[in-house]
Amino acid sequence: LGYTIRPTSKWEMSLDLTHTATRLGTNNIPFISRASSDTVAEWTNIVTLNDRNRVTAGALFDRIRGTETFEPMPSPPISAGVRNAGGFYAQFEHRFTEQLNAVAGVQANKIGHLDLNAVPRAGLVWTPGGGLSVKALFGKAYRAPSINELYLNYPTLRGNPNLLPERIKTWDFSVAYLANRFHASATVFNSRQTDIIRGNTELDPVVVIYVNAAQTHNSG
Repeated sequence: LGYTIRPTSKWEMSLDLTHTATRLGTNNIPFISRASSDTVAEWTNIVTLNDRNRVTAGALFDRIRGTETFEPMPSPPISAGVRNAGGFYAQFEHRFTEQLNAVAGVQANKIGHLDLNAVPRAGLVWTPGGGLSVKALFGKAYRAPSINELYLNYPTLRGNPNLLPERIKTWDFSVAYLANRFHASATVFNSRQTDIIRGNTELDPVVVIYVNAAQTHNSG
């Protein structure tokens, strides 16, 4: 469900509401049944300040509910939870010239019991003409643990309510050329991910428990 209005000639505002419900059942391994729902409400504003500057800002609310049962023992459920999340985002776009544009933004989220977290992003795009374009981008992001990763109590797989969110920091620089029948590009990137969530058997060799136990660093 969505609704868009223009309070002024330079201000566009939209309201969106989505609801998704899913069900899963299986008579084979791992013998689980799952029911979940996700409701998202978002308010977005786009304000064109002038021919060089534009601001986008908004807020959203997300409510996730889910249960999972182990069919051989359907009661109590092996995973159940409700999580509310709220967020705010803002982005500023500036056009220095017809060929050079910049964007910078931030998004702040409060998800369940986790602390408020803000992540930035920025980019610079240069299109000098002749089919050539140059981009430099930087951003941070994070992924909150799922309800299953927090609360699952399957016979051989357990959740961990003390999990931290996964975090990633990335930058990349690319040059591209586009002609009528030819396209070429080259990219340099660097990405670092920390607090990766994965299964661990150090505490119990029979039961896998979710922990923050890994990090990766990729570049090329």
